[in-house]
Amino acid sequence: MFNLNQIPILYQNDFRKTCRATLSGLTIDVDGKMVTCPFLNEAGYYKNKKDKLPKIDNNFVKTWQNNKVFQQFRKENLNECIACSYLFAGSTKSQDPYGLKSYIKYRNKRSSK
Repeated sequence: MFNLNQIPILYQNDFRKTCRATLSGLTIDVDGKMVTCPFLNEAGYYKNKKDKLPKIDNNFVKTWQNNKVFQQFRKENLNECIACSYLFAGSTKSQDPYGLKSYIKYRNKRSSK
């Protein structure tokens, strides 16, 4: 299964440089807090940052745009799924070891043998 940001590479285009969560993602957790990515939330990424996540309010669009956690999220490694990078490589800035870039690297290495 491909993430939306990876499909252009199949057509020899550049990767889309964003994940969907940065453009349209807004998840509200059971505590009424806005979360950037539901998968990062489930992976425990926000465990020590829960106090920095904003509560949903009437101005949630401005909150989404201006909150430091969301701003930082939009500056992350957005070429691949940040949650997969965090889960499988231990860092949101790492390459997703199961992502399309890793597969292409593997395929190129294998075909050069």
